[in-house]
Amino acid sequence: MKNSLSWFSAVFASLLLLLVAGGAFSGFQEWMKYRVKAPDPLSQGTLALGGIDSMGIRGIVSSESMGPNEFDQETKPVNLLTETSALSLTEVTQVSNRTKRESQNTLSDATSDRPVEIETSGLKASPQAEGVSPPTVIVYDDELVVEFAASGLSNQMLKRALSRLLLSDAPFTENLLSTDTIRFRKRPYFYKRVLDQSQKPIRYPANAFEYVDYLLASDHINKVTDEEGEFLVVHIPLVSRDYPQPVQRYQQWVETYAKQFEIEPSLVFAVMETESGFKPDAVSRSQALGLMQLKPHTAGKDVYKHIDFKQGMPNKTDLFDEQNNIRMGTAYLGLLNNDYLSGVRNPENKELLTIASYNGGLSTVLKLFGETSQSAIQRINRLHPRQVYRKLRFEHDSDETRRYLDKVLRAKSKYEQILDV
Repeated sequence: MKNSLSWFSAVFASLLLLLVAGGAFSGFQEWMKYRVKAPDPLSQGTLALGGIDSMGIRGIVSSESMGPNEFDQETKPVNLLTETSALSLTEVTQVSNRTKRESQNTLSDATSDRPVEIETSGLKASPQAEGVSPPTVIVYDDELVVEFAASGLSNQMLKRALSRLLLSDAPFTENLLSTDTIRFRKRPYFYKRVLDQSQKPIRYPANAFEYVDYLLASDHINKVTDEEGEFLVVHIPLVSRDYPQPVQRYQQWVETYAKQFEIEPSLVFAVMETESGFKPDAVSRSQALGLMQLKPHTAGKDVYKHIDFKQGMPNKTDLFDEQNNIRMGTAYLGLLNNDYLSGVRNPENKELLTIASYNGGLSTVLKLFGETSQSAIQRINRLHPRQVYRKLRFEHDSDETRRYLDKVLRAKSKYEQILDV
């Protein structure tokens, strides 16, 4: 009897083991099928949360079910700190002339609408895109023109690059051909300026992929051949925004340098308006120069030393150059906010101190809170922003600095609304 039970138990255990192994093998087969036949977001629009598709997009869901806080765990992208300069007029003309000459969809008024941006060829391609030239992106008032060298370019690369362009918050300092995860936690740079086929702003991957498919299936793309080779040119309509003239004139430089030096664009515009009223040749009684009223021997010298890594100070020609003045003024705001005041924990306190220090000097601002910089910052970290504001607004020695704080804060609020932040 015992032998019969032992035999029965052995047979039952063997059957159970076979069932478990069979289930595991079936599960492995299904996993392999998923890996080999991953859904294409460009055709289907969605992936299960947490899936990784062949384009490197992580956790894509439809825009209808996604909120802005869905991806709080996403890691912060690396700040390239790559200074991006606009194409020279000659280089832009060469590119746009080829586009206008060969394109079936010629640029409307391209000769009168001077492009403002930008070539991404200085950015290193990802290993998967070696040998493929980075695209050139030109921004006109009414459209983006994206030009790809056709050699070695696959359809998947084209779609991925265009989707990255539409979703990136810093498209001109990013490698559009990268296969890294497309990050879309921050609002895209072209949000509300590029509208999809239903005239809705593009915010999330599902929207971008669908719109890219629409563009590539329509007359928004054409092939161009000239002495330099074969190119694919994509035209993406832009919505013209009714910005005030100074914003239209300086927005691209402000956006580029604000991103590079980690300062809000609205603050840069607010400082520019308060300091000079947008007059490039403004000179103050204390010999502060240009749009952002930089003093060569203080702020200018600091930027030279800590940002440009060179000796000396800028001259009048340097500071009367509009682009360079904006670059140096934004860099100095970045030094104050991110370096000199790095020990201040509350970002609101840090911004208040940065604004006051830009006008009145860092040392005089910190002396309001302590005898040494260290003791001042320790005290500031115990204060609420309202307390820091009152200290700066009513106790600073300089009446100009006290009034300056309010002026900049009011202007910043205005530019947040203008820029739709």
